[in-house]
Amino acid sequence: MQPGFVHLHLHTEYSLVDSVVRIKPLVKAVAGAGMPAVAVTDQSNMFAMVKFYRAAMAAGVKPIIGVDMWVRNPEQPTRPWRLVLLCKNREGYRNLTELVSRNYLEGQHQSIPMLDLDWLQGASAGLIALSGGREGDVGEALLAGNRELAEQRLQAWLQLFPDHFYLEVQRTGRPREEEYLHAVVELAAAHDVPVVATNDVHFLERDDFEAHEARVCIHDGRTLDDEKKPDPHRGSCPTGCAGSATGDRRTQRAHHTIVKWRHTGVEPDRVCCGRGFAVRAERGFAFSISQSCRRFWSSCCRSPGCRRSPGNVKPDLPARSCRKCCGAG
Repeated sequence: MQPGFVHLHLHTEYSLVDSVVRIKPLVKAVAGAGMPAVAVTDQSNMFAMVKFYRAAMAAGVKPIIGVDMWVRNPEQPTRPWRLVLLCKNREGYRNLTELVSRNYLEGQHQSIPMLDLDWLQGASAGLIALSGGREGDVGEALLAGNRELAEQRLQAWLQLFPDHFYLEVQRTGRPREEEYLHAVVELAAAHDVPVVATNDVHFLERDDFEAHEARVCIHDGRTLDDEKKPDPHRGSCPTGCAGSATGDRRTQRAHHTIVKWRHTGVEPDRVCCGRGFAVRAERGFAFSISQSCRRFWSSCCRSPGCRRSPGNVKPDLPARSCRKCCGAG
């Protein structure tokens, strides 16, 4: 297969009750799929980093280090928002380790480590942020029908992560994903903010779903036939305050695996599938992320125009045009 996708939102067994993905099988699956890189973004921790880094480098796969964080919601502390942070360089790695440590030391709520937004002031350098999809603060506002609030929150993120903030979209069979997907793409187009597609991986193969579900139920003290048990993908709230199973079990099996994300229903030139994040690395830092997808909105049918136009080519970006007008991606 053509390596057109890189996973940027993936949990391993080091997320404890949240995943059954093991490091060596993960790296083997990624290499077998022809993917040049993969990110590990365990829930609120970096426990897998050393093992993951060594395994990936040995297999010729670029390891991208990140963390899936809960962000404190001051209005509803039991319903925090989601945020994915990825290391771009060594400075970002140091900032990420400090933020994770601070979450545990100062930010715990009901034993859940959470990030205060104020802590990102002065600590966002070298990091790339993904919005958390429909579970982020922007996604929450969009699904509530509050476009103005979503725009305010988006601008706040852009100030914290100038040129390093991406609106995240997923298609994993969860409720209201399609509604969110189209709303966020419209928001991104209006503000010239890049969009990245992720798959929120919790297991490698479809047949692993039962083991993953059993593991979550053991942690929650529930039985597999409990109709009120939370989403087995831990996709609603860390304190179990909301969310039923995502519907048809056959649908659940088909998602959260190492598969290519398909963005049917959305214009393909509007979505970055993660490949460009892994094209270049800063020297001496193997798990850094490039900016090759930075301004993929620029095209010959959108202002400020196609990158191939003489006045729009930037020295740090490769020349590129949109599929619609120039037949190139």
